[in-house]
Amino acid sequence: MAKRGVNRARVLAALPGSNADVRQRTGLGTATVHRWLHDLLEAGEIHVHRMSVNPHGGPLVSVFHAGPAPAGHEIKTPKLTTQVDRARRYRRKLKQTGEWEDLLVKSREYYWRKKKPRRDTLTSALFGDVK
Repeated sequence: MAKRGVNRARVLAALPGSNADVRQRTGLGTATVHRWLHDLLEAGEIHVHRMSVNPHGGPLVSVFHAGPAPAGHEIKTPKLTTQVDRARRYRRKLKQTGEWEDLLVKSREYYWRKKKPRRDTLTSALFGDVK
């Protein structure tokens, strides 16, 4: 088992980078790297330089740099897309490829296939229900 100072030096030497980058460069385990980054961040020896988009989807990823944060440093975060923006982009792409009309046709077919035939209430009162 490595001494505590050795892993600290490995993590500091692997910066700048995200948790996954440091893990890949050092060969240390996930929990070890996470714990060291957390301890170093609390001690002020490293700082979060920016947040980047996770390439696999999911929450944003912190990118760490060695040393304390400069005065007036603000963490840069990318603009997140809302569900409305993603839906608009998806529909725009479908309309450009011509698949949008096919989806509408399928949607209408599904709607009318599920819908049960009904009679008008006035007609039902006068002539009875459909049998």
